[in-house]
Amino acid sequence: MRGQEQLAALDNPRDRRKPLTGTLKNFWRYRAGDYRILAEILDTELLMLVIEISNRKVAYRQT
Repeated sequence: MRGQEQLAALDNPRDRRKPLTGTLKNFWRYRAGDYRILAEILDTELLMLVIEISNRKVAYRQT
């Protein structure tokens, strides 16, 4: 998947990415074509946890 390759190649996962607000304030948004990747960055564990990969039409809808 192209989005996973882009995330793996990042030196700093916060560069040119958008932090979310509201109930999703601990997450970051990444664009990969028509898809959005919602991720949490855990610095203390050197880990980026991908929460969801969704089409942008439904990525921010709450269930």
